[in-house]
Amino acid sequence: MVIDDYLKQAREQNSMVIHPSWGQGRTTFGGLSAALLLEKMQSDLGEERYLRSLNVNFCGPLLTDTPFQLEQH
Repeated sequence: MVIDDYLKQAREQNSMVIHPSWGQGRTTFGGLSAALLLEKMQSDLGEERYLRSLNVNFCGPLLTDTPFQLEQH
């Protein structure tokens, strides 16, 4: 799967699985994790609001080949 496919999934659905080819060891590349979060946030904000800044801290691994949820709290 190419990155555009993952970004489209992030916009359109909450549950995702990342193929192991997008990982280092058992975790997903940090850049892909951050890009998915950014894509989901921008799609949820809508066109009337702009994201001006993003700071990402990785508290734990996003495992490859394991389902996860992109959700807003």
